[in-house]
This record gives sequence, structure tokens and C-alpha cells, in this order.
Amino acid sequence: MSIKPTWRANSFVDISVDFLKANDVGIVFLDLDNTMLKVNAKLMDEEASAWVLNLVENDIRVRFLSNNLNSRVMKIAAQLGDIEAHSLSMKPFAGHIVKGVLATEKMHLEKAIIVGDGIMTDTLAANLLGTRSVLVNPVDDSYLIGWFNAYRRWFIRWVYKDVGMIG
Repeated sequence: MSIKPTWRANSFVDISVDFLKANDVGIVFLDLDNTMLKVNAKLMDEEASAWVLNLVENDIRVRFLSNNLNSRVMKIAAQLGDIEAHSLSMKPFAGHIVKGVLATEKMHLEKAIIVGDGIMTDTLAANLLGTRSVLVNPVDDSYLIGWFNAYRRWFIRWVYKDVGMIG
């Protein structure tokens, strides 16, 4: 199974409404930790909140798909109102959640995209499902051990050099 994303972006903010609409995306499944906010953050900052709400205002559905604890994920989702959230999703094996949401929304897998910073969680989840993904740089990678972080950055640059960058 491939761990190559469809696209890469430096940050979630590089993924515009125009880009999503041009690629016929109707629903975005968003990772939270290190994609939208720091691992230890309790709530989203203004930039992340505004970006999510902009998608919703432009008729792009948003769902949070996180491996984190329910209480934290639901608190973040409540911050934005009616955003549906799925915690302890067991990515990359979250296909049952994604397919369930798509069935409820009466939407096809081809209209979905998974956005996240994890190669072995978010990107692999999308590839196992047969949908598209955007691999973003982590919001904060200071928690990673120095050599591992350097290796991860090299790996992404080298292995994914032919993956199109957004933004």
C-alpha cells in the first residue's frame, strides 16, 4: 500500500476554497493534532478557526478525524459550533467512520479528502480508502527528537519530490 499523498502543503491555510472546489472536494476530513493546532493546545487559534469556518461558509463540509481522546476533540469541535468530530478514530483504519459519514451525507468517496500531518495515519488512511489526501507540515515539530525530525523532513522532501505542492 502506498504512503504517498495526493498533494502536499506547508500548512492547512495553503489549501484554499478555490483549490478544493477546482478539485471537486465536497467534504474535508481534518486531523487536529499538529495539523490544525499544537498537540497540547486546548482550543484552535483564530487562524485555524477562521479557515475551518470559511470552508463551511463555502459549502464544503468539514469533519474532524482524530486519534485523540473524546473529551479534547469534542471541546475543540464545540468551539466551532456544528462541526462533527470523531475521536479515537484508529487511523489509518478509520474507513468505517469515513464511509459512515459519506453515507449519511449522501456523498461519494471521490468528493472526500483527508488533510493531516501524519504519513502513517492520515495519508495511509486516505490511500486505504482510495480517496485523496493532503500531507501538511506539522504545526509544531519541536516535540520530535532532533535526528528523527531531520530524517522525517529529508524523507518527505526526497520521497515525495514529485507530489504537487499547494500554495
